Amino acid sequence: RRDAVNEYNLTHRYRKRGIAMTPVRYGVSFTQSFLNQGGALVHVYQDGTVLVSHGGIEMGQGLNTKIAQIAADTLGVPLASVKVCAAQTDKVPNTAPTSASSGSDLNGMAVLDACQQLAARLKPFRERPELATKSFADVAHQAWFERTDLCAHGFYKTPIKGFSFDTGLGEPFYYNAYGAAVVETEIDTLSGESVVLRADILYDAGRSLNPALDIGQIEGAFVQGVSWLTMEEFNYVKQLTPTGGLKDTGVPLTRGLGGYKIAGFGDIPRDFRVSLLRRSGGRSVCSSKGIGEPPFVCSMAAFFSLRDAVIAARRDHLGPDAIPPPATPLLRLPATIAHIRMACADRFAPTGTCAE
Repeated sequence: RRDAVNEYNLTHRYRKRGIAMTPVRYGVSFTQSFLNQGGALVHVYQDGTVLVSHGGIEMGQGLNTKIAQIAADTLGVPLASVKVCAAQTDKVPNTAPTSASSGSDLNGMAVLDACQQLAARLKPFRERPELATKSFADVAHQAWFERTDLCAHGFYKTPIKGFSFDTGLGEPFYYNAYGAAVVETEIDTLSGESVVLRADILYDAGRSLNPALDIGQIEGAFVQGVSWLTMEEFNYVKQLTPTGGLKDTGVPLTRGLGGYKIAGFGDIPRDFRVSLLRRSGGRSVCSSKGIGEPPFVCSMAAFFSLRDAVIAARRDHLGPDAIPPPATPLLRLPATIAHIRMACADRFAPTGTCAE
């Protein structure tokens, strides 16, 4: 693919391509150890339905679906029999934020703990010959009839000591998530427009709780990262100083989507390939690994791919001076249309300096 990109750049004057690869190693946990805890409350009703409350916030990432899967698998009931409540502090108090890619880890382990307690209480009933072939509802009803507690509180905390920022000692993360991305981009050297032609991502999700959800999260995180790296720029009203310079006034020019641009579906890579690492295992719930922030970092490959394309354009004009000294920025973040155009170094922008 590197050879194909070089061949394309040799035969195209005003359109250049770049390719780059970014490996990712991302620690998963809150660095403040007191936040690494989760709670859950699980009820089993005599009709066989299960109600789960936990401390995580479902915001479209599929957390409640994973929680329901954990409960259904542990209790041995159909997924349709499990209902997950919205987070409520009268059910699960003192909850940790749903962030740091640990929502499924902390809350899933707490739900697993509660469901294992209930499964242990129901096990003697399931082993009875007269109930061995009966449904879960029959088992739950008999357990209720014999005055068995069908409510359990689960709790989990990550088994790490924590990290001291003062001494630099300790364990900041419970485990690491790994991934890699290869991204190919194309730029128009006259206008500065760019497009992500292809993105290949391999991510280690451990034993994925739900591959469909995880792949969707990886795709979304990557596109969000590309948006941050190529479009989302804050601009402020500038004021002339007594010395003739300019300074920011703090008044934003980029207010609302009229000025502050984010990615849309037209910005999704034209060829988007996401794979989960096979035969992998994790240290979290059901041997899974967190999804969320780590795939976001994979999008750095898009920026370095654009930088590679800009270097190809600069070589046409600057030859061996296409890459500036290390202390001189070649392409600013975010790599907007204006920044790419100014970095391309041609007769319209002979110095190829970053746009301010």
